[in-house]
Amino acid sequence: MKFPRTSERFSFGLQVLSALTVSCLLCSCFDKEKETTLAAEVQEKQETFESLKRDLTGKNEEVRKISEEISELKSATRNLQRLQKQELEVTKEYNDLKKYEEEVKATSEILESSLQAWRNASRSSMVGLQLGALDLGGGKVLGNAVVMEVTDTSVRLSNQGTETVVDLADLPNELRERLGDESLVAQKIQIEQSQK
Repeated sequence: MKFPRTSERFSFGLQVLSALTVSCLLCSCFDKEKETTLAAEVQEKQETFESLKRDLTGKNEEVRKISEEISELKSATRNLQRLQKQELEVTKEYNDLKKYEEEVKATSEILESSLQAWRNASRSSMVGLQLGALDLGGGKVLGNAVVMEVTDTSVRLSNQGTETVVDLADLPNELRERLGDESLVAQKIQIEQSQK
């Protein structure tokens, strides 16, 4: 339902009041009783007019509040659509990263498998290698040391029937390189990168 504007209702009310006032002036020649009745009607119409005016003001305030709520809902809807779009983009990025991570993991496993095969072959080739005299430090020297086994962290040496297990870290760097000590290779890479 469409309500008339306040100015229209006010104008209509003024017209009614003017008409009643003119009627009162014309009827002033009638007796006092009719004048009193007419004044009461004018007063009643004025009160009705004021009441309508208050109602219209209230309705206008309700319309303003509803308009604000509609505006807020439109803004919230736009924000929700923006967030949904961002969620789709982030989900796609996450899925792409997850796929990339799986590919890297699969590649790493293949690489590690290949490296392990290379390690095993390389270490097997070291078995029987004669190192000659080997100074282990602290006054301990092995005469004719022969490599029996190489692991990630140690080497088992034989010297005239006696076996000795030595940590790779305790061997001279050149021998560690020959035995393929990966920790030494990693250490060299770190040093090279820090010097850049």
